[in-house]
Amino acid sequence: MNLFHVDESRCERCGSCAAVCPMGIIEWQDRETMPQPADTAARLCINCGHCLAVCPHGALELAAMPLEECPKITPGAAADFASLSALVRSRRSTRVYLDRPVEKDDIAACIDTTRYAPTGKNTQLLHWLVIQGRERLDPLVDHCVDWMRDMVAKKHPVARQFGLEGVIAARDAGADPVLRSAPCLVVVSGPRSYPGASVDAVIALASFELAAASRGLGACWAGFFHIACSMWPPLIEALRLPEGHAPGFSMMLGHPKFRCKRIPLRKEARVSWRI
Repeated sequence: MNLFHVDESRCERCGSCAAVCPMGIIEWQDRETMPQPADTAARLCINCGHCLAVCPHGALELAAMPLEECPKITPGAAADFASLSALVRSRRSTRVYLDRPVEKDDIAACIDTTRYAPTGKNTQLLHWLVIQGRERLDPLVDHCVDWMRDMVAKKHPVARQFGLEGVIAARDAGADPVLRSAPCLVVVSGPRSYPGASVDAVIALASFELAAASRGLGACWAGFFHIACSMWPPLIEALRLPEGHAPGFSMMLGHPKFRCKRIPLRKEARVSWRI
């Protein structure tokens, strides 16, 4: 098989595969012609699978993506709008956790679902680092606080903007104001050479957070940790990320100690309609 194969006995020459190809590398003229790869196809194909996914007759198969390994989408299987809206609106940032580890199977299931989130040009270059246990997380928190002490000593604007003196005092008193004593931290990284890594990481974690909520877990974006990662080399070294990677963002994860019973109000969306 070359880049892709079209089963002529199944293909009805509708041209949907050519229409959805984001790289425009499938040639098709009309219902008298079969879809075929353009001359540039092998070089430009990003293996997104759009062509395979949209074919209504299962006639197209990518060399890198066997048809039998691509599950069919069952009508009605996707969440309806009401269910999705309820999940998004009821999601809360969790900052108080039970002293209980997160089951590896739950984390793995959320990551497995999240790998389907979009990445720039379908690069799929992200790496997931899951760190669990206070014996592993507390040293990372201390690295963050060391960064804060440095910011305060230098009178860096960040110190005043985020009230770092108060955060340091809380840590000195035995609290964890950085990771909120969460039992688990998830760090998504990408190659420093890839300009879309940080955006891809945020998209991935936004999807991960919703997946976690659907399994009864609580999560919170680790803002202090993220800023420290961008400014404090000892913290990056301690993370031991893959060679050439930088953190895109990080998220606390755990079992919520408290469950919310209502959805708090939010500001109305600010929208400019040009329709």
